[in-house]
Amino acid sequence: MKAFELIHSLSKAEQKQFVDVAKLRSKKTAFAIYKYLLKTPMDQLDRNKMHRAVYGKKFSKEQDVLLRNGLKRLSDKLKDFLIDKQWEKEKATDDCLKNLWYLKALENRRLHNLLEKEHSKVYEVAKSAYRQDIQERVMHIMMSARLYYEDDPAMIQTIQNYLSEVKRFAHEHIRIGERYLSNRQWSLYVTNQKKSARHPRFTPIQTLDISNIEDLSNYGKFMYYMAQCFWLEKEEQINCLNKAEFYIDKCKNIPHYHIQKRSIIINRARTYYAIGLYKETQEQYLKAIEILKQRGAKNWRDMYNYLLAIVGDKKYELFWEAAERNTSWFETQEAREWLNALKAMVHFEQGDYDDVLFILGTNSGSNDLLYLGNKNLLIKTYYKLDDPESIDREINNCKQFFWNRKEHQSLDYKIYETYFQIYRLLINLKFTPKEDHSDLIKSIIDYINFLQRSENFSPNVDPFELEEVFMEIHKHTGIPLEDLTTGRDKVYS
Repeated sequence: MKAFELIHSLSKAEQKQFVDVAKLRSKKTAFAIYKYLLKTPMDQLDRNKMHRAVYGKKFSKEQDVLLRNGLKRLSDKLKDFLIDKQWEKEKATDDCLKNLWYLKALENRRLHNLLEKEHSKVYEVAKSAYRQDIQERVMHIMMSARLYYEDDPAMIQTIQNYLSEVKRFAHEHIRIGERYLSNRQWSLYVTNQKKSARHPRFTPIQTLDISNIEDLSNYGKFMYYMAQCFWLEKEEQINCLNKAEFYIDKCKNIPHYHIQKRSIIINRARTYYAIGLYKETQEQYLKAIEILKQRGAKNWRDMYNYLLAIVGDKKYELFWEAAERNTSWFETQEAREWLNALKAMVHFEQGDYDDVLFILGTNSGSNDLLYLGNKNLLIKTYYKLDDPESIDREINNCKQFFWNRKEHQSLDYKIYETYFQIYRLLINLKFTPKEDHSDLIKSIIDYINFLQRSENFSPNVDPFELEEVFMEIHKHTGIPLEDLTTGRDKVYS
């Protein structure tokens, strides 16, 4: 029994501390379970006696759920307590880790001036301690913060230096044929290569220049092509992933071969999706799903992305059939929420707005970004229904949500907040005389300019949705589309 083992791993001092920290004395059931497990030897544990000790009545199967829930809540409190205790030990003995969390705190609180001053100290301490894991995470923090520094030459140079370090790390890993390379490194490659074209302040670091690929092991070649593919676009990236797959298939006896094979398939699926090849995307996700099935595993995100590719292909009848057939993949609350959001999206595309309202009325989303995505779809639905009062109501309902997270908002929160305001202005545009359009259009275009700048840093900016906004402005104002998409001066004039 997990709770029993955790309790008896605590010292006398820790037992007293746990009771105080978890406030067990104020939680009658949890405290009774705790006292019973604490005083009862393992070989004398008895469910009937535990039930009587906790609830003061004879055990019954109907009430067993109460005891199981009580044990789970106690186990969760013990788990949190042990995590906190271990974290205290780690902080006391690992300055690098402690400094890293200090940087994360500065980032989350948007204290960017302090972050700029402190990051180099943390990085140098980690470097002198040969803590590459901490170095990578410092780089990642600075990369995610770079939007706020896009006009700061000193910070741009700092990030450029970090990108050079990433390339050096990758060289070292590939040359010695290690079987692990941090996803953070790959994400930094992607960030640099994909975004630098639109942000010329960042100089792209060229593809890895290992002189003699043939000197590498098959696994080294696999890693080399996996690294290269992130510098490339579209068909070139697919070709590189195919080469990586060729070499990983020569290493079938290595540990976690199936993980590496699946990572190639998933990356290929994402690339196909990004370039609009939805049928090929579906085929790749089905391959990834088959690998999981062979190992008796499930990953609802693979099935979700497979269904998303069907939606991208506008095969809505096939979507409904596949969603019904694969319901068992969406067992958790989180998975069901994402599936329901996808169903609402399909109803929206099919013009079934009442069904959208019904689903989203019961599926707000426990995940922040899912919640915001659902709200955005809800506001778009009210826009289609010409319902400005409901749009205002939903936006006002979100004010408290944004206020509660004002200290820790990422760029994604601001992006959704901007979308909300765009639809509020668009609905006003519908019902406003043409001679009063000027200020509304200026505000919409300013919001769109922010989204276009943010597109480089977040997947939540949908270029197709921006095109729809331009189409709506064109429909209600008569402004040519080319003027809307090529610059503000023509629009403002």
